[in-house]
Amino acid sequence: MSQRLTFVLLFSFLSWHCANQPTNSPTKHSSTTKVGTRHYIWQNAEQIDPYYGGQRLINAQIWYPIEGQTDTCQSAAYMSNISNIWPSLENWQKEDYEAISSIKVMSCLDYPISKAKATYPILVFSPSLGGHSSYYTFFAERLALQGFIVLGLNHLYESEYVVDAQGEVYPHRTTFHDSIENLQIPDQITADQFRALKSERIKVIGEDFIYSLNQLEELNRTDFDNRLDLSRIGSWGHSIGGAAATYASLMDQRIKSVLNMDGTPPSIALAQGINVPYLFLEDLTDYKNHKGYKKQFDRRSAFCSKGQADAYRVLIDGIQHNSFLDINYYLARNANERAEEEKQLEVFLQYMVSFFQHTLLEQPISLRPVATDSLEVLLF
Repeated sequence: MSQRLTFVLLFSFLSWHCANQPTNSPTKHSSTTKVGTRHYIWQNAEQIDPYYGGQRLINAQIWYPIEGQTDTCQSAAYMSNISNIWPSLENWQKEDYEAISSIKVMSCLDYPISKAKATYPILVFSPSLGGHSSYYTFFAERLALQGFIVLGLNHLYESEYVVDAQGEVYPHRTTFHDSIENLQIPDQITADQFRALKSERIKVIGEDFIYSLNQLEELNRTDFDNRLDLSRIGSWGHSIGGAAATYASLMDQRIKSVLNMDGTPPSIALAQGINVPYLFLEDLTDYKNHKGYKKQFDRRSAFCSKGQADAYRVLIDGIQHNSFLDINYYLARNANERAEEEKQLEVFLQYMVSFFQHTLLEQPISLRPVATDSLEVLLF
């Protein structure tokens, strides 16, 4: 955990943004704005983990719109029950726990869903390898303010931790990923074979998406007043989570669009493309002069070209792979630092809102091709 808190996200707010701002930008919220959140523990008795064995375990958090007075709001924590969990986590120190515990979010626990609309579209999210859906709370809460239901998933062994119904903590395990990361390319394995092996694990995470969508059908009746729009579902993820969100869309036609934060699509998708609208948010690398970056750039563009629906790549200069985490925003040392972190997160958020409003709510999108030193937008 300590190294996560000290990520140095070297970026500056992009001067081009106002000129290329997508339509349907998020509205600002006041300090009293609230959203609702609920936590769930799901165990899939029908899916046995193919590598580690045992039933798949998923921890889920749902963020959603609420309305009316929130005087009775029970404020949610940034990470639920972390006081009981952190001693079981590798690399966590007491100061990490204290820092995380100090974070204030806008969510109310178990508050009734808003009746302002008959139904709300759903976004299912998966974090990066070893990450946790809490590190994307900034996006989840603001997407809920825009009228989306956000289902954040934490996966057994791939996420930083999950907890079962008895309170036992299952930390992130690296055994599978280490077993293939240690293989030498091309002496022991080709790059294509490496991606294929990685994709086997990505499929497992994708299957967690499908199981979780099935759970929503029951929760819609019991906890959400039948206001979840199960016909309007998008998937979204960061890094391996973006790859899993892609894989899930190939396995389940309920998913109508995919947003990928800098994750390499799984092999099956690279080979055949996908059938729903797609958005990449990624860092703008020096792919014109760097051989490795060039291969990645061409691979992702080829994937987008194979799709049966519109695809977009938004490449932003000055960000890094972990720039999508919100932890530096919440733990900023001063107001100026916090403002700069917020500006960058807002850039991502505006693209996210515009894309999902376009693909799930049939609203227009203003993305157009751009090629500058600070931003490239590619349309397919």
